[in-house]
Amino acid sequence: MSKFLTALLASALLLSGCDEAPTAAAGNMAAKPDTLSVQSDADIRTDLAVLNPVINTANSSAVGVRDELVKLGRNGDKAAINAVMTKSKAMFESANASLSALALKSSEVQQLRLDIYQGNMLAIKLHELYLKPDASAEDKKEMALLQRQSLVLQEQTGDKLDALNAKYKK
Repeated sequence: MSKFLTALLASALLLSGCDEAPTAAAGNMAAKPDTLSVQSDADIRTDLAVLNPVINTANSSAVGVRDELVKLGRNGDKAAINAVMTKSKAMFESANASLSALALKSSEVQQLRLDIYQGNMLAIKLHELYLKPDASAEDKKEMALLQRQSLVLQEQTGDKLDALNAKYKK
């Protein structure tokens, strides 16, 4: 399987935060930092309680996409791979809609949401470049750069999320 598909799979498993439907009509994605709490145990717990199910649902969807891509990668069916990539891109777009719909209270979980959203935007851009019929050498360079950025962001965000969950999921 190509490095690109591997990077997308890894991103999908950690960074996506999609849900089948938005969790609320309007969230506070653009909340200014001074309107959010800082180090409020109650707010962080409440925010994790709404963010974690979104991430868990996304991870379940991502596993299905990964399994499809692994299977298709073995037999090289480019048309089928493109169809799954299109579905995966829609999953990331849905994830961002779900993330945007959350009304968070804590600056700590808000920063995680922004990082996950940014990671999803990188994945969407990677999907768009992958799905281009005639990717140029410049497109391939951009894909490699986006893959590196995505993996770094994925690792950092995963570490932050794990740390918050370990501290506040008691």
